[in-house]
Amino acid sequence: MREQLDRQLEEFGARGHRALVAGVIRGGERVCRGWSAGGDEPDHLSLFEIGSITKAFTGVLLADMTLRGEVALEDPLSRHLSDPRPFPLIAGRHAPARTTIWCVSAVTSWRDAAGIRVRPWR
Repeated sequence: MREQLDRQLEEFGARGHRALVAGVIRGGERVCRGWSAGGDEPDHLSLFEIGSITKAFTGVLLADMTLRGEVALEDPLSRHLSDPRPFPLIAGRHAPARTTIWCVSAVTSWRDAAGIRVRPWR
């Protein structure tokens, strides 16, 4: 499965992407692979900006997990991460799960508020 995922990431990379990370869970096996056009390869700990299409997928997954009782919309994001990253405070509280599907312009400012520095992939 790793080799197949590596090939697919290289194919997407050939279309002009700078860096990609993909994960697959199949039959209990979990694989996370990264690809970069140059420099360090991203991995499961890399931070990426969430694009508009990603919000749609995230919204569907969040709704499904909420209906199954796996997550509540007001749960702090850090509760559901195996390696919690620093998240910004919103109105003095940790960012809730529902913020992952917000469509907000200029979202890059939250990183500065949280003191998070993200190295762009080149």
